[in-house]
Amino acid sequence: MDYFRFTEHNDNEGETWHFFIPVKDNKETIKNLKTFLEGLSENEYEISDKLLEYTEVEVLCKNTDSGYMDFNNQLFGKLILPKLEMHKNGYIEDDPLYKGGIQNFMEK
Repeated sequence: MDYFRFTEHNDNEGETWHFFIPVKDNKETIKNLKTFLEGLSENEYEISDKLLEYTEVEVLCKNTDSGYMDFNNQLFGKLILPKLEMHKNGYIEDDPLYKGGIQNFMEK
């Protein structure tokens, strides 16, 4: 199984977190999210073009460092995002993705 890497660069915590989302059942949602994120004025979030294999994700998550939260996080299931709205200044209005919020939108 392959995974997308969704990355959050959190300046408030001074940390970067990676969330590995299964490709299965999530291709269209990730494509739409990536397009949305590219329109933001800051690069707080990104989705890598390179897919990672299950074994790579397992090793990264098993051996992760931790701060505010684990730096590498394996997610499971289908990503069901709420409607994301961009503020006129180029940031996400009431950002539900902030501080690992993407984890809250995975349905098993």
